[in-house]
Amino acid sequence: MEALGVSKLQSVMYVSDIKKILEKTIDLDPEHVEARRVLVELYVKLSGILGRSISKAKTYADELKDLNMVDYYLAQAFIVNEDEGQEEAAPFF
Repeated sequence: MEALGVSKLQSVMYVSDIKKILEKTIDLDPEHVEARRVLVELYVKLSGILGRSISKAKTYADELKDLNMVDYYLAQAFIVNEDEGQEEAAPFF
């Protein structure tokens, strides 16, 4: 949350720590839905230079399928909406 109160340039320093913490959360609690949802959004929203990865976002979204179908569909819709646009995302809503 500290990253929200600083400039975009300063927040870059937090990205790697945030990823590590969320991945560690999943290691400690394999059923942690929220950590996966945040990683999906993080990997989709990051710029390419900071590690944007649609494939990693899809991997975390696919893991949600066995945990919570609503979150799975919301994550898939988020990815498609951000990557391809609203019309392509409509079937997920």
